[in-house]
Amino acid sequence: MTSLMLALPLQSEVLVWRENDGWNGPYKVASIDGHNVTVDMVNGPTTFRSTVVKPYYRPDHLWSDPDAPHAPHAPNEPHEPVAVPPAVQPRRRGRPPGSKNKRKGHAYITKKEQDDLELAIKLRNDGVITTSGAPFEASDDQEISDLVGRGVFKFEQYDERLHSKIRIFKSRLVREVKGKTTKPYEKSRLVIQGYQDHGKETILTQSPTIQRCSQRLIMSLAPEMVQRGMNIELRDITQAYPQAQTTLKRTILAHLPTELVHRYPEGTLLHVIKPLYGIAEAGVHWWTTYHGHHCKELDMATSTYDPCLLITNSDDAGIFGIVGMQTDDTLMLGTPAFSSREEKKIQKAEFRSKPKARLTPEVQLDFNGCTLTMDASRVMILRQKGQGGRIRLVDIRAPDRAQQYTEQRARGAYIASTCQPEASFDLSVAAQAQQPSDEDIKALNKRLKGQMENLDRGLRY
Repeated sequence: MTSLMLALPLQSEVLVWRENDGWNGPYKVASIDGHNVTVDMVNGPTTFRSTVVKPYYRPDHLWSDPDAPHAPHAPNEPHEPVAVPPAVQPRRRGRPPGSKNKRKGHAYITKKEQDDLELAIKLRNDGVITTSGAPFEASDDQEISDLVGRGVFKFEQYDERLHSKIRIFKSRLVREVKGKTTKPYEKSRLVIQGYQDHGKETILTQSPTIQRCSQRLIMSLAPEMVQRGMNIELRDITQAYPQAQTTLKRTILAHLPTELVHRYPEGTLLHVIKPLYGIAEAGVHWWTTYHGHHCKELDMATSTYDPCLLITNSDDAGIFGIVGMQTDDTLMLGTPAFSSREEKKIQKAEFRSKPKARLTPEVQLDFNGCTLTMDASRVMILRQKGQGGRIRLVDIRAPDRAQQYTEQRARGAYIASTCQPEASFDLSVAAQAQQPSDEDIKALNKRLKGQMENLDRGLRY
């Protein structure tokens, strides 16, 4: 699943690929679990693989064909030839401009960034953030300099002969204040806006993620292994995609982010060489790099059923480890010797990561939507990570009660799949109701109420 699909909130509109009819929709997302996307179809909730689901965007303005050659156009001199073609929006279905159903994801992101900008200004006025320059100016410069230095992209001048038949994407800088509860600092991330990327149709864009059963396997073995001196640790890679060691197989060009246009000569483009956030195949490149690192540098082998579950090949019992991979996070169960070796190899490979966290009675680990804790007697508990706070009872008298039913059932089912398997049966039964009756809603509410009242209930190991 691409990073864009992973970031979609519930109730986002999507299109679904049907073999005989092509892309159909829009429909609304009920839940996302790994690569499985549950969509609220006409005949009830249906689960699809992420490869046949894509985001649907309603147009804010009229647009032109994204795959058509780009004619030059200068923003300040509309009647003169220009060096760079304007960024164009892909063809989209939906209501005309002025519709009340405008794309909500855009508004949500804009509000979040506006809130962070206001917070950054306040923190600067209070003397908490003391970085020189305007808010996010230094973090913008650091992001661009870092990516250029690592060879992720290079600057090019627009050449009509070379670039006129290549689609030029937009790009943007996602700005946010990190460490709000500890030591706040400004952070910028360059993202390619790869909407309606038709070029991805002929390449692999779906990267594996760990299966729930593999995650539970690690946890089932953990209590005994911890008694033998092993540890459970979490490795979190920072900005994983740009650290992929393979290059893109196709040409990706992008306009400069709006915030940086005034700093560079007119006609400057970004030529993306290595994976970057927003590019469809970026996740595959990163997974190939990180998976290969574990197999080669740590001498590990993939399990027969899950490519994201690895185990050491060594016959030396002193160097034993099991690793579960989830994009940029890895959950590790192993001996101190394996942990030390993993640390040395990660530094040798020059992967940027946060300090490795180790599960103790004082330190909890967050992995794949779950929170793992350990008490003083070394009993481990796997609980939901905040999703339960969004569960609401279905209003039986509401006109949109069928929609509420689908949404809340999906939230309950997600928690059941992570750490409350005892709720799975009731929620599976609830999924059979295409047009829920009063009795169906009462039965679902009974199960949801039980989950709401037992948010700390989880799996004990």
